[in-house]
Amino acid sequence: MDELILTAEMIKQYEDTQYIRDRKTAYSQLNQMELIFNDKVNGTNTWEEAILAIKAKYPKPTV
Repeated sequence: MDELILTAEMIKQYEDTQYIRDRKTAYSQLNQMELIFNDKVNGTNTWEEAILAIKAKYPKPTV
């Protein structure tokens, strides 16, 4: 069986994209369609607030 060799660059790329995996997990826990529907009916913006909170919790790293 071939051995997988991870380079420092590969590890850095994986670490630098952790925020994407964290956001995806958090987004999947939201019932986004229901939030959007309720916002439309109620004139609220809970969906937008939830998304912004996730983005704030898992910020995109600056280069």
